[in-house]
Amino acid sequence: MKITYSWIKELVGVTLSPESLADKLSMAGLSVELLERVGDDWVYHIEVTSNRPDWLSVNGIVREIAAITNAKMKKYQVSGIRCQVETKKNLTHLSIDVEDHKDCAFYYGNLIAGVKVGPSPEWLKKRLQALGMRPVNNIVDITNYCLMETGQPLHAFDLDKITDSTIIVRRAKKGELIGLLDGTQRNLNEHMLVIADAARPIAVAGIMGGSGTEVCDKTANILLESAYFDPVVVRRASRMLGVPTDSSYRFERGVDVPTVKKALARATEMMIEIAGGVLVYTGQAGKAPAQKSKKISFCLSEALDTLGMEMTPAQAKNIFRKLGFILSGGKDRFLVEVPTTRRDIKIPEDLSEELVRVWGYDKIPLTAPAIKPFILETPVIQALEAAVKGMLTKMGLKEALTYSLTGEDDYKKTAIEFSDSPVELENPLTRDYRILRPTLIPSLLNCVSYNVNHNNKDLEFFEISRVFSSKNKQDVHEAQSLALVLCGDRRSAWSRESRAYTLFDLKGIIEAMLDELRIKQYEARKSDALPFAEKDTGCEIAAGKDVLATICKVSGAVLRAWGIKGKVDVFAAEVSLESLARRSDLKNSYTQVVSIPSVVRDVSVLAGQNASYGRIKAIIEAKGAGLVRSVYLADTYTGREVAAGQLGLTITIEYGSSQKTLTDEEVNSVHTKILEALSAELSLKIR
Repeated sequence: MKITYSWIKELVGVTLSPESLADKLSMAGLSVELLERVGDDWVYHIEVTSNRPDWLSVNGIVREIAAITNAKMKKYQVSGIRCQVETKKNLTHLSIDVEDHKDCAFYYGNLIAGVKVGPSPEWLKKRLQALGMRPVNNIVDITNYCLMETGQPLHAFDLDKITDSTIIVRRAKKGELIGLLDGTQRNLNEHMLVIADAARPIAVAGIMGGSGTEVCDKTANILLESAYFDPVVVRRASRMLGVPTDSSYRFERGVDVPTVKKALARATEMMIEIAGGVLVYTGQAGKAPAQKSKKISFCLSEALDTLGMEMTPAQAKNIFRKLGFILSGGKDRFLVEVPTTRRDIKIPEDLSEELVRVWGYDKIPLTAPAIKPFILETPVIQALEAAVKGMLTKMGLKEALTYSLTGEDDYKKTAIEFSDSPVELENPLTRDYRILRPTLIPSLLNCVSYNVNHNNKDLEFFEISRVFSSKNKQDVHEAQSLALVLCGDRRSAWSRESRAYTLFDLKGIIEAMLDELRIKQYEARKSDALPFAEKDTGCEIAAGKDVLATICKVSGAVLRAWGIKGKVDVFAAEVSLESLARRSDLKNSYTQVVSIPSVVRDVSVLAGQNASYGRIKAIIEAKGAGLVRSVYLADTYTGREVAAGQLGLTITIEYGSSQKTLTDEEVNSVHTKILEALSAELSLKIR
C-alpha cells in the first residue's frame, strides 16, 4: 500500500517529519518498507498483513496515524446528492439482475448524465502519479482515487455502450470471450463471475472492465458501479486469467460492507464536482446484510497487569476511540464495540494488543523477573552414569544392552546361589525371563559366550543398568550398577603390540575411572566372596566400609557352563554406582599447570601378604605432609633374595610444592618419615 505524506497531512494534523513518522508506523506494526522522495512529496510503501485489509486504504492508515500520534483526524463529508429528473430517453432506468447472491451479495449502480470527460485536475494527476498510477481521464482517475482513499474498488461504464441499459451479474459461459482494458483478449469459463449486458460480458467482476464499454473522450453518460463480490470467486478468476489488479487484491481479502455504498457516494460527488453532470438514477440489486455489532467486555486493569505497563483509563479510551471503537461503561471495565473494518478483533487480548501497539512497546518498563531463575540440575546418579559411559567409551570399551529379566539357569551357570529370595515376576511370560537380576555379570557372560562361539574372541564390554534385591518380597531395593568384562587379546595399535588381557588391565580401567571421578582414598584387597572367580584372583576395591568394585578372573568351570569354548581368559568386574555417587566429584575445576620442578625418589620394600599396595600408597600419601604429588608402582620382583610369601616392590614417589622448589633437606625429611611409617605400621623391610 502506498500513501503520500501530503495526503496524510491533509487528513491528520501530524507535525512529525516524514522519517520520524515512518519510524512510528513501523514500531506500531505498519512496516514501512520504503520511504521514497517523489518531487516535493514523500511516498510511504507500507507492508500490509493479511489480517488487516483496512490498511489497504488511505482512511485506514490515517486512522492509525491519528491514534499513534494522538492527532485529530479530519473526515470528509459526503453531501446528500439527490437524483434529478432527466428528460433524455433511457437515462432514468437501469435494469440490474444478480443471478446468484452468493457470488455477489449486492450491487449498486449510479447513472450520471451529462459528464464532460477530459484530463483530471493537476492535483489529482500528481497524487495518482506519486502512487504509481497512470492518469487516464477525470472519470477513471476518480475511481482510482476513491479506491485508494476508501479501499472499495469502483468501475465506470459508458452507459451508451451498454445494450438495453441492462446489467446482469452472472457466471461466464464456457467459450465466451472478452476484451479487457489492458488490451488483451481473454477466454472465460463457468468458474468466473462477469458483469454482462443483454448481449455480452462487459467486465470480469472485481478484476477489470472490458474495452467494449470503456469511458472515452466522447462519453457523456456514466454507470458507476460499486458491489460486494465473493472473495473466493474473485481470487480464482484472477489466478486463472493471470490478471492481478488493485481491485482484485482488495476483493480477495474482503471489502468492508458499509464502505461499498459510502465509496459510491464519494466518487459520485467528485465526478459531479470535477466532470459535471447530474445523478439521474440509483439502482440496486440485493441487499447489504445487516451488520451485527461485535461487542467485547474489556477490563483495563487486567490488561495492564498482563502487559506490565501503566496507562490511565482516559488514555486507553482515547486510543480506542481514535481507532474507531465505540465505548460504553465504566472507567476500568467497559464494553467495546468493534468497527466493521476490524475483522481481526475477536477477543479481549486483541484489544490489549491494540493498546500496547499504539501506546508503544518501548513504553513497557524493563523489569527483572520476579521469580528466581530455575536451574535444572541433573540428579547425581544420572550425571555419574553419563560421565562413566564417556570415560569407558574413550578407553575403547563398547556398551552392551541386555534384558533386565533373567532365569535361574543363568545363575546356576555362574555359580551364584541366592541367600534371599530373588525378585520375581508374579506372571512371567516364560521361565527364562522371570527374575529381576541382582547382578549384571551373568548377562555379560552370555554376551561373551555368543561372541566367542561366533569366532569373535577379543572383547571389551560394559553395561550400566539397575539391579534388584530384597530381604522379603515386600521390600525391594533397586540400585544402579556397572559391569565390565575383558576377554582375549588387547587390540594392537600403531604404538603397541597385541597381547592377552590380564586382571591388571581390568583393575587399571577401574582405577583410572576412580581417578577421573576424584575418588582418592581407596585400596584394593583380596576377596573370596565372588563365587564365579578363579581361585586367588578375586579382589575388591573399597573406600572405608564401602565396597566400590569387585574384580576377578572368571573360573574355567563357569566358562564351560556357559559353553565358552577354546582357551580364552575372561575377566569380570562389577561396580556400585551408588557408592561412587556418594564419593565422586563431578564438578569441573581448573588446576594451574605446575611450573616448579619436582623431585623423584624410589623406595624398594619387601612386603608380606598383609601389606597390600593400596595400604602402602595410603600411608605414603598420609605422611607426605602435602608434598607428595604422585605415587606409582614401578616394578615388582621375586628371587633368591626374597623370602617365600613376600614380594619385592619398587615404588616411585614424586615430591613437589606449588610455592617453591624443594631442597634436598626438605625432601629427605619427608621421605625419612614415610619410610619409618611403612616400617612401623606394615612391618615392611626397606631395602
